[in-house]
Amino acid sequence: MDRVSLPADVEKAEFMRISSGNWNCRRAACAGLSALLVCLTGLVSQTLADPPSSTTVTPLPPDVQKLVRQLSCDSFKDRVAAQQQLTEYTQQHPQQLAMVIPEIPPEAQLRLVRILEESFLEHADQTGDNAERALDEVRETDAVAAVDAAGVLAGNARLRESRARVQIERLGGRLAYVHPTDGRSPPTAPLVGVGFGEPSQLQTILISEDWSGTPDDLWHFRRLSHHRDLMLYNIRSNHLTMEDLLPLASDLPGLNVAERGGCLGIRGGSNATAMQVSDVVENSAAEAADLRPNDVIEYLDDHRVRNFSHLVELLLLYAPGDVVKLKVNRNEEVLTIPVTLASWRTMPLTDQPPAPTPADFAGPLGQARPRPPALPEDAEPEPSPHLHLE
Repeated sequence: MDRVSLPADVEKAEFMRISSGNWNCRRAACAGLSALLVCLTGLVSQTLADPPSSTTVTPLPPDVQKLVRQLSCDSFKDRVAAQQQLTEYTQQHPQQLAMVIPEIPPEAQLRLVRILEESFLEHADQTGDNAERALDEVRETDAVAAVDAAGVLAGNARLRESRARVQIERLGGRLAYVHPTDGRSPPTAPLVGVGFGEPSQLQTILISEDWSGTPDDLWHFRRLSHHRDLMLYNIRSNHLTMEDLLPLASDLPGLNVAERGGCLGIRGGSNATAMQVSDVVENSAAEAADLRPNDVIEYLDDHRVRNFSHLVELLLLYAPGDVVKLKVNRNEEVLTIPVTLASWRTMPLTDQPPAPTPADFAGPLGQARPRPPALPEDAEPEPSPHLHLE
């Protein structure tokens, strides 16, 4: 903090008074300096308590602010013109419009949500994703339109999932689906694929070792919020941490998060005192190394293996591509077997038979929600006791 100095004339005058031989002058100088000290102390305290904000919110340009106000004007023609121009602006700056929604009249709020919805449905690219994120932000506010934004997102849950899957796989993730009849409990979300092939139920998410996204890209997983009790595996050799992933639990009900290391590709038995192989996964690292059912893994490198859970814990120390040495007891013969750990990207993520990945689609029924027919410019809407949106 910079040193605070008194003005030169004040400093000289007070110094002369406080060193004066006149007792009254000295007392007056002390009182004046005490008051000044109180003021300076308060100023410093306020500066420390309220540091300048490092983030600034870019306000809407004046012409856009005018269009937003125009959404609640009495002229139907002016409202339609404002909606058309704001539709173009939304494609570039949806978050800016989302931020002003709580501050404008309810009628204008709902019209802006409609504009964001149209942009979300019509653009299957970054423009649509940005509009969806803006709707997500509106949903978290206390604005009147928050309920409408939530309804748009819930009504297009399968569209959101389809787009999320594309982005997650592009960044290095993977979604695993199962047949809904194979589970022990009924489906907890709308079945993806109805009308587009065999129904599938999302069960497991993998974030692989070559994940190229940032923590901000984890938003794509929040688009799966209509599912419950998902299992998320994060391969420890990527740059994400558990601190990055745990906040997802607030958006994905019942989410379980676990870390994994390099993939060996075996299933273990229930023996609590030994690591006995019950099954070897096809095309896995274990199969390539000729591990067999009923083998007992005694050591992984220099680590004594107690049971299957302990083996999973030890594998967290290794990444896909690492070579480990397993000491295996096979029919009373002790073998040392080198294994190159594999990637989880090609391994089954569930013990249930996998279901086909649902087909991509553009909307909840296979196509984008149809837009309402445009009214002639000189037409007025029919009177209604409810709020009418164009």
